[in-house]
Amino acid sequence: MDVPVSWTGPSGHVLHEPWVPGPVRDALAALITELEAAGPPGLADRRTAFKQQGQIAQGSGKAPALSPMQRQELAVAQLLEQRPELLVGVKLVHAGVLTKMGKETPDFECRWQETEFGVEVTTRARPEAASAMHDLLEQGLQDGPDVGVTLTRSGKLLFSEDPVKTAGIAGTVIAAIKQHAAAAPGQPVTGNVPIPELGLTATLHPLGLSPGPACG
Repeated sequence: MDVPVSWTGPSGHVLHEPWVPGPVRDALAALITELEAAGPPGLADRRTAFKQQGQIAQGSGKAPALSPMQRQELAVAQLLEQRPELLVGVKLVHAGVLTKMGKETPDFECRWQETEFGVEVTTRARPEAASAMHDLLEQGLQDGPDVGVTLTRSGKLLFSEDPVKTAGIAGTVIAAIKQHAAAAPGQPVTGNVPIPELGLTATLHPLGLSPGPACG
């Protein structure tokens, strides 16, 4: 089952990629088809968000700083985060309570008899910010330079950071690490890169060596 082009655009969307599993595409298409049939107010905004967030080459203003692989992974992650919202929307349609799909908070405006209420959807699987940053740095530095990175935390655990924001910050940190390496060619890469937005510091050291235990 194909996702309607009104939800993906004619090109550039991650769902156009041949490696996307068929069951993932079919599941999204089935939910979208039901919502299109119901046609609740606010559906056009949800179409636009789905289309924009799945674009591999566009996305946020910081997306050009990411590698092609990071852009693909970011687009997939954003679409998979939308799936629970689409599923809840369909369930609310079935229950006969959905009055509007919200553009911001709440995700859904509902009414049951004389009672109005909102429904906000979130996922529990979002990784903690330091864990997500570690994975992004590891991916972004696969082609060099040869440097170890230890993340230490000065702030609190963060589970609610937007993946787009975290990926954009990772792109900036990767660029800073590469600048450190370029400033001392042939020498071990050392130094610190502060990441104040996430309450973290990236400590650089030769591969196989650690400056000490990371703050977990």
